[in-house]
Amino acid sequence: MQNRALKKNNLALILFILVSFDGQTATMNDIATLSPGIVMTNNVPFNYGNPGQVSVPVANSMANKFYSSNIPQGQTWVIHKFVEEETGDEKIIASCTKTGSPGAWNKMSCTGQIKQFPGWAGEALIAGPVILQLNNTGSRRTKWCHYFRKTDGGWLTGCLAEIQREPCTFSTTASNVSLTTYVAGSREDQATAAVTWSCPQNERPKVEILDQTYSDDCKTSNEYQDVKGGNGDNIAKYRVKLEGVCNNHTPAYASNGTITTRIFGKGVSAGTGTTSFVMRISLP
Repeated sequence: MQNRALKKNNLALILFILVSFDGQTATMNDIATLSPGIVMTNNVPFNYGNPGQVSVPVANSMANKFYSSNIPQGQTWVIHKFVEEETGDEKIIASCTKTGSPGAWNKMSCTGQIKQFPGWAGEALIAGPVILQLNNTGSRRTKWCHYFRKTDGGWLTGCLAEIQREPCTFSTTASNVSLTTYVAGSREDQATAAVTWSCPQNERPKVEILDQTYSDDCKTSNEYQDVKGGNGDNIAKYRVKLEGVCNNHTPAYASNGTITTRIFGKGVSAGTGTTSFVMRISLP
């Protein structure tokens, strides 16, 4: 009785180790079938994700399955990919290599954006979501189409809806800001300038103030720029803090917003003068 119980416990331990091992990586296990998890039709739904990207959800169900019967032994095929029609960019989702002997026609080892063995069905699912870049060059037209391999070597295809990425617009007039500083003491005075932006699709423009190393992250800095008077004397110092929608800060994306630049100035000597700085705004 004791020996039987011991053997049963050992068997349970061995099975547990095998289950854990099979869930590690897609490269060390044989897979019978593969599915895109995405409906293979046109106008595939997608969501706007981070700035300059779209996110394609992947369903848990397997709409189409791939069997490796026609892959020659040892050969690798791209099974699932996305291609952007305007730029020709490719995003490989899954590639598989035939690993089985001729008698084991359905054995293959796969790499890519997959999650292996949702159960013991010998199947693999595509892991989602699929993140695709919006085209920010040329015509700014984006049309991603996906291709899922058929066993005869051809493709099942479908496309996302076409996206025309329109340019963002900004308030066009440059702001003239007057800032009075005082020589006596360490008083620091301030003024503000604002730029309003609007984008047809969700974006978050990258904002830079040239020569201000701290302008890209919403942080205040004590790095000052000189203001010269008419005779070339340094009459004041100013620093800039960028506020509003800042890079790498929330909100992650939006269709419009206002960028506020706060200018802080300290007097150095008596006199009057002017200075300027340039704000550069670009799409991600």
